[in-house]
Amino acid sequence: MNPAALSRVVLVLDHPKDLVNIAGVVRVMMNFGIGQLRLVRPDEFDAYRIEGIAHRSMPLIEATTFHDTLEDAVADCTWVIGTTARPRTAGRNYARPREVATEIVAKAAEGNVAILFGREDKGLFNEGLDLCHTVAIIPTDPDYSSLNLAQACLVLAYEMFLADEGPADLPTGRRATRPPSAEELEQTFGALEGGLGAIEFFKARKPAAIMRTLRTLLARAEPDLRDAKLLAAVGFEMGHFVERLRSSDPSGPVSDALSGRSTVGDRYRVLLDIGRTLAGTLSLQALYAAIHHETARVLEASGFYVSLYDATRDLATIVYFADRGEIERVTITHRGSDSEVIRTHRAVLVSDRLDDRTLMHLGVDDTEVTRSAVSAPMIQKGRILGVISAQSYEPRAYTNEDLDLLQGIADIAAVAVDNAHHVAELERRRREAERVEEIGRALTSSLDASEVLGKVIAAVTDILNVDAALVWLIDGPAGRIGTVAASGGDVILPLGLSWEFTGDLADRLLDKQESVVVDDLDASGIVPANLREYLQTGSAMAVPVVVGGHLAGLVTAGSRKVRHFTQDDIAVLQRLASQVSIALENARLHGDVKKLSLTDPLTGLPNRRRLHIHLDKEVAAARRGRALVVVMFDFDDFKHYNDSLGHLAGDDILCAFAQILQDENRAMSLSVRYGGDEFIS
Repeated sequence: MNPAALSRVVLVLDHPKDLVNIAGVVRVMMNFGIGQLRLVRPDEFDAYRIEGIAHRSMPLIEATTFHDTLEDAVADCTWVIGTTARPRTAGRNYARPREVATEIVAKAAEGNVAILFGREDKGLFNEGLDLCHTVAIIPTDPDYSSLNLAQACLVLAYEMFLADEGPADLPTGRRATRPPSAEELEQTFGALEGGLGAIEFFKARKPAAIMRTLRTLLARAEPDLRDAKLLAAVGFEMGHFVERLRSSDPSGPVSDALSGRSTVGDRYRVLLDIGRTLAGTLSLQALYAAIHHETARVLEASGFYVSLYDATRDLATIVYFADRGEIERVTITHRGSDSEVIRTHRAVLVSDRLDDRTLMHLGVDDTEVTRSAVSAPMIQKGRILGVISAQSYEPRAYTNEDLDLLQGIADIAAVAVDNAHHVAELERRRREAERVEEIGRALTSSLDASEVLGKVIAAVTDILNVDAALVWLIDGPAGRIGTVAASGGDVILPLGLSWEFTGDLADRLLDKQESVVVDDLDASGIVPANLREYLQTGSAMAVPVVVGGHLAGLVTAGSRKVRHFTQDDIAVLQRLASQVSIALENARLHGDVKKLSLTDPLTGLPNRRRLHIHLDKEVAAARRGRALVVVMFDFDDFKHYNDSLGHLAGDDILCAFAQILQDENRAMSLSVRYGGDEFIS
C-alpha cells in the first residue's frame, strides 16, 4: 500500500449546503487516508461542530482550503474526475467507480488528482463537468438514483483504497486447523446420527434424508478438523446423556422425559416459570415466542400457533406459528365463529384426523400434516382474546391432562397479552399526544391549512404504521368528488387527483358520514381506474371530516398488504381527522376575514385597501414598460339623489353602477369602489 498516493487525492465539494454532509465526507477521508479537502463557497463551516461528528479529524479540518470557483480549486491538479448520478446530453468519458479508482491511484503518483462532488440538491453543473477528464457514475436503482454526498464519497474512497492496497489475505482464526479427512468426517456423521437417534429425533422423520441434508450442509460450511471434532462431541454427548438418564431410573421421570411426557411437578413449575416470564414481557411478538417456548417444555409442540380474536368483527388473526422449529410471524385471518374453541370458549382436544376438525393444521402438503392437537382459549375478564394451540404429527399425542395444562398456560398468557395490549396502547396514545401537540402548535402559529394537513399526515403514518395517508376535499356536483389535498407515506398520490364516490361507499361516507374499513381493496372493486396505479391492493380505512356541520373532506389511511384495521385504529384516525376539521375551519374563517377586509360590503367590489395593493404591482410593471390606464368615476350631485329619493335608492344606484363596471370590464382589469360615490377602474 502506498499512503502517499491517496494523500495526493483532493476531494472538492462545490457549494455544499449542509455542515453534516461536510462532516460525513471528512469522516470518510479519515477512514481511507485521503489527504486534501477543498470547499467551493460552502453555505456554512464550523470546525468545532464538524470535529464533533468526525472525531479526531481536526488536523484535516484545519488543512481544508476555501475557494471561490471550481477552476481555482483544481488549478494545481493534473487529473480531474467528476461525479454525477446520470449521463448528461453532452458526450463525456464515463466510468464506474471500480474502473476509475485504479486510474486515480496511478495518476496520484504523478501529482494531485481532484474528485469533484456537486451540490446536494442539483449535482455538478455542466460547467463543472467541463473541467473533468473522466466522469464517474455509481450504479444505483434508477427509481432512486441520487446518493447522499457522503455516501457517494464513501463508494469512491473505498474503491480507491482497495485499488491502492492490492490483494490482501483476510485474517484467519487463531486456532484454525487443517481440513478433516474423509475418515474423520465419517466419524463425525456417525456420532451425530447416533446422538440424534438416542433423543428420538428421527421419530417422525427419515434418518437417511436427514443425514443427507446434514452432509450437504457441512460440505457447504467447509469445517476444519476442530469443527468436525466439536460436532462429533455433540453427537457423543447426546448419546451419553440419554444413557445416564436411563441408568438413573428406567421407570421414573426419566422415561417420562424420553417419551415426551412431563411430570406433574414439571407442569406446575412450568406454570410458575411462564407466569414469571410473561409478567416481564411487554412486547407482543416476544410474548408469543415465550408462550411457544414454555409450552414446548411440557407438551409435544411440533406445530404451534397463537391467534388473536376481534369480537366486534368476528375476526380471528393468526399472528404467530411454528412448524417443526421454523417460526413464522404471519397474518392469517378467518371468521372467529368458525373456530370451535372461540365459539364455545372451551379448550378442545383432537386425537386424530385434525384436518377434519380445525381451520388451522400445519404441514408442508396434504401427505404430511399434523394429526392431533390441543387448543385453549385465552380469556380475560370474560372476554376471549384469542387461542393457543399445540399440534403433533403423531395421532393421540395428547391427554386430558395435557389439555388442562394448556388451559392453565392460556389463562396466564391471556393476562400477559392483555397487559401488553394496554402497554402498546399507552405508547400509541403517548405518541399521538405528542403529534396532536405539534399539530396544535401549527394551528395556533399558522393560518396555512397545508402546513397543518402535512403534520396530520405525518401523525397518521407514524401512529398507525401505515403505508399511505391522505386528506381528500369533497367538492363537485352533489358533493360526490374527492380531491387529494395532502398525501404522505411510502405510497404518494399526486395532489389534485380525484375520486368520484358512488354506490354504498358514497352513501356511508358522504351521506351518513360513517367511518368505513375496506379489508381488501382488490377484492372490493371500489377503486376507480385512475387510482388503481396507486391503490391496487391492500387495505384502507376512511373517516369523514366535518366542518360547521357539513362534510368537507375525508382522511384515509392504507396498507399495501392486506391488514385488518381495528376499532382502536379507526378511533385514532377520527381524532386526527378532527384536527383537519379545525385547520379547514380556520382557513375558511381567515379567507372570509381577508375577503371582508378587501371587499366593499355594499357593492361587493374590491375596496380602497385592495386597490392600493393592486396598484403597487401595476405601477411596478408599468415602470418596466407595461401599459397602465386608470379611470376614476364620480357621481355628480349624488347627495341630492340620497336626500330626495332616500339612501336605499342611492344604494341601489351604487350597486347597479358597480354591476355595469364588472360586466363591461375585462376579467384582468380591476374595478374598485374608492369611497362614497367614487369608483376606479
